Amino acid sequence: MAKPLLDVLNGKFLSRPKFLEQLPFMLYLCGLAIVYIAYGYFTESTVKQIYRVDAELKELKAEYLTSQSELQQIRQQSNIASAIKELGLTESVTPPQKIVLPEESSKTSPGDR
Repeated sequence: MAKPLLDVLNGKFLSRPKFLEQLPFMLYLCGLAIVYIAYGYFTESTVKQIYRVDAELKELKAEYLTSQSELQQIRQQSNIASAIKELGLTESVTPPQKIVLPEESSKTSPGDR
């Protein structure tokens, strides 16, 4: 039992022909492990980015709803009426009228005047 442990500790097992035959497969497994670890880091960073973007989306949506609510409040007729009273203007009580121009029988160009 001491001989195999001694071979591992002093590195003799690295020069055996059986080990050298398996070396390409072991290198393949090491490469595969490195790719697996890199994929794990990539996935973790992608998930963090998704959470960040989701939080930003919620924040922007809340800001949009707040702005929309404020705009609707400003657009209310009572708020507009109080704002124009501060400027010294009064709200019209007569409805607007449509201005109808009589049609001209002969059309003249703007340069003829």
